[in-house]
Amino acid sequence: MRVFLTVPSYDLLRKAYGIKKSTVGGFEPPLGLAYLASVLRQAGHQVTIYDPLPTHGTDEACLEEVRRFQPDVIGISVISCLYPQAKRLAGVLKAAYPSVPLLIGGPHCFHEPEGPIDDCEHFDISVAGEAEDRILAILDSFSRPEALSRIDGICYRWDGKTIKTPPAKPPRNLDDIPFPARDLLGREAYSNLPYLRSHRKTAWMIASRGCPWRKCTFCYQSRMEMPTYRCRSVENVLDEIEQLIAREGVEEITFLDVCMVGNRGWVAKLCDEIVRRGLKFHWSCQTRIDSVTPELLKRMARAGCYNIYYGIESADQRLLDLMCKGFTIEQVRDAVRWTHEAGIEVVGSFILGLPTETPEEGRKAVQLAVELDLDYAVFHYFHPESGTKIMKDAYEHGQVLSVDDPDFARVNYLPEAYGSVEKVEDVVSYSYRKFYLRPSYIAKRLSRIRNLPNLARHVKGLAIALGRLQRGSSVSST
Repeated sequence: MRVFLTVPSYDLLRKAYGIKKSTVGGFEPPLGLAYLASVLRQAGHQVTIYDPLPTHGTDEACLEEVRRFQPDVIGISVISCLYPQAKRLAGVLKAAYPSVPLLIGGPHCFHEPEGPIDDCEHFDISVAGEAEDRILAILDSFSRPEALSRIDGICYRWDGKTIKTPPAKPPRNLDDIPFPARDLLGREAYSNLPYLRSHRKTAWMIASRGCPWRKCTFCYQSRMEMPTYRCRSVENVLDEIEQLIAREGVEEITFLDVCMVGNRGWVAKLCDEIVRRGLKFHWSCQTRIDSVTPELLKRMARAGCYNIYYGIESADQRLLDLMCKGFTIEQVRDAVRWTHEAGIEVVGSFILGLPTETPEEGRKAVQLAVELDLDYAVFHYFHPESGTKIMKDAYEHGQVLSVDDPDFARVNYLPEAYGSVEKVEDVVSYSYRKFYLRPSYIAKRLSRIRNLPNLARHVKGLAIALGRLQRGSSVSST
């Protein structure tokens, strides 16, 4: 079969970062589709992937790619905030190719797999969960309802009824899944955000799946139907890295794992093996505050780790407890200090405008970011997401302006204590100004510019910061 895989179009720069320039980076490859493509090609199917994000592609551009490829089946992967765009794209594709089966999958289908089938006549099958071990059976069973009924974790329409099969178990042995088909993505189209050293030849990887914590009330990973945490073997991960270095000259790896240090022993072994094999590359990751130790961070640094993204989320312990983060402000201080002592940069992420939050509590975030001397800080608006546990608090203690909104650069929730959308914007704008416009911070960043690529990296970072600064007026410090 000829299989066409895609994602909905999305103006990432404007709606996620609040800027219009297309040169700041931030486009990550859809590795989930690349994994599926690899499984399909291994079984003899012809596959193509169309990712509209880096080129700002439209639904019409996607349709042109479909016409060029002439697929037997089309698959769309979608996150919840882009589901309306997925429905729109499905309508465009079905109007042109009504007889071609249209599948929908991705994180959105974890939460409510029957939703797309009940809600949109254009989708033929909804696939919930990781599908590498089921996609071949699905392709073999399109026209046979008795065969589809034996495949777990799908919903489909038959004789006017929605049929939902039992939940599927996620693949246990991730080593059985072939490496992603990166050749279908065109690596030149993708680049990291400026806080990472995007001038190096970079590849993106996933070493584990799921989250070891799965309790943060604002996160889709806390949904009970999300898969449990699993790691690939260290040997499997390093074999892929060696292949990337040898075949493509990769100099940097960006790990996209939800929590890289979900298993300290596994990460320690990974770092030791990187050193033992003599692999020379730089890498970055994200992880939980309470997952690291001083010794482990030193091992990570020796193995090439130069940047860690921590989801700190709030500088107020009450709000951390509300989100079930599972760590304390003192643990935040320890983890950041240990990371800096190991010679690793720190990116701290904060969520502002949370349910029950006051403006004074919101402004604590930048005060903590300055105290910790973070290398980079990100201040997000709280983004209401369907199916997450925090939504009960959101409705009880504020005004939910929209749910699953793809525009992350605007206010989607108004806490009671803020009183106005403008006040929420002001606190976020104030946080960016207070952190990035400090003379000491500017001097530190300028002192680290060693070459033109590094200068370009800082200019791009400034573009993002200015995009957020322009979204609110001044707020006095408390």
